Amino acid sequence: MGMRSLVRAMMVVFIGALAGLWLIGAQTAFAERGVGPCKDDIAKFCQGVQPGEGRIIKCLQQNESQLSASCREHTACLDDIEKFCAGIAPGGGKIMKCLKQNENSLSSQCKAQLESHHQQQHQGQ
Repeated sequence: MGMRSLVRAMMVVFIGALAGLWLIGAQTAFAERGVGPCKDDIAKFCQGVQPGEGRIIKCLQQNESQLSASCREHTACLDDIEKFCAGIAPGGGKIMKCLKQNENSLSSQCKAQLESHHQQQHQGQ
């Protein structure tokens, strides 16, 4: 593999990793603001809920069985993040590192999302 190909492959992996970290770190923020893949679910199930302090997330969790597939997928790790990574400030891959350190204890939904993310990263190589 030439130097250019190696650099290109490294950039793809780096960008994929950043996108994955952003996705996990931004899940809570997206849900709280009512944007992203849960926008319609929030409008349907959490219409009267005041955003902030995790109230929208709690509402989504209470209605989990009725959420759209895309919203369920994007909120898969929220409980695990709250449980295992509550004291960790987002940024620099800290949340992802925390989830990986607690991988054996994660919910099956979060494990599946992390595995899907891992596979997507390796497809880009």
